[in-house]
Amino acid sequence: MDSATRTGLLRYAYARTLFAHTRPAHRVCAVPQLVLMTLDMWKIAEHANPNGTAILPSHWCAALQPVIIFFGSIPRFYLNECRYRNGLKDVDGVATWAWIVGALSFVIATTLFSVCAASLVEFIWDEGAPPDVNMRLSDAYVMTILMLLQIGYPLVFLFSTVYMHLCPGGWRDKGAEYPAWLSFYKDMAYGTLDITCKGGLALYAATRAMYVV
Repeated sequence: MDSATRTGLLRYAYARTLFAHTRPAHRVCAVPQLVLMTLDMWKIAEHANPNGTAILPSHWCAALQPVIIFFGSIPRFYLNECRYRNGLKDVDGVATWAWIVGALSFVIATTLFSVCAASLVEFIWDEGAPPDVNMRLSDAYVMTILMLLQIGYPLVFLFSTVYMHLCPGGWRDKGAEYPAWLSFYKDMAYGTLDITCKGGLALYAATRAMYVV
């Protein structure tokens, strides 16, 4: 690895360490982080398998990150986990358009994320397992694991939304508040995912920069 690449990875590792504990609600800050994270994961994947092919190339996957965040933010933040009532007086009522827009946005975001994730994994393992030289095999396993762990983000949102709408009581009762235990465990889950996926990549990038040549 040349000095410029090594310096870039170390700078990225330092930046990711600073932002590893950013609250997941701050999606505006997450957009440039995810773009850089995607580019770095693909750069390491290219080291693991220089001749790999995939559904989408790296620059398309990076460019789609803001789109994924945009559509994913609609049901979660703007529609408040699809609890938007649009001024309805019925305490149990949720605006029909909110269900439709929320569901479509979630499907679009999940589909784009799945395509990007599948592209990275396909690229890495396109020609089988890389040789165990110069950390190529290690790069393949770590990037695959970090990519698949990100599936936890939509799963946490999906669980929270299903619970709030299908379980008895909850937000539909007059005077009811958002369950404190649900908010706590959501924050803990998102925080764990951030530290593992983003902080984990930063730590790995900084570590491998000392060994890869």
